[in-house]
Amino acid sequence: SAAALELPQTLTISSWVFPFTFSVGTFGYGAIFSRSALFNQATAKYAFYCFGQFDNEGQLSFSMNGTSVISSIAPTLNVWNHVAVVNSASELQFYKNGIADPSGPYTAMTVPTYSTETEKIGVWADAGDDGDFQGFIDNVRVYSRSLTQADVFELYLEGLRSQGCAAGVNYNN
Repeated sequence: SAAALELPQTLTISSWVFPFTFSVGTFGYGAIFSRSALFNQATAKYAFYCFGQFDNEGQLSFSMNGTSVISSIAPTLNVWNHVAVVNSASELQFYKNGIADPSGPYTAMTVPTYSTETEKIGVWADAGDDGDFQGFIDNVRVYSRSLTQADVFELYLEGLRSQGCAAGVNYNN
């Protein structure tokens, strides 16, 4: 429910994604998880997505209350990737397969107050194809706290173990 996902000033969103492409429609936003009434970064309460517009190649991105951060890392196409964004009181960090974005951390964002927007997986509000994630999404988790790098890495390993993969082996770069 909307009230259940009202988050404190810290949050973590994690998911497994299998992207087919990052070039989608006019804008190239591939939403993983969003909470927004409109397809608009300025009005998004928050959105975790792959940004494929302009020269971006699907970099993990996060928008909140009109501010966006684009990371230097992107999921690998046509394979499963574990991705996460962590917003702590002091910084924002992106992860791919348990490894932190080497260009981060970034400046932390202020989490919005209560709103009535609906949470969505794989779509960004009313954006149509421009906001849809093109691929598969699995095991989306939203935490009302900032996970540590070790916690995020453990989520990645947990996913590998659940598929019978050897723990600690990075299959997706």
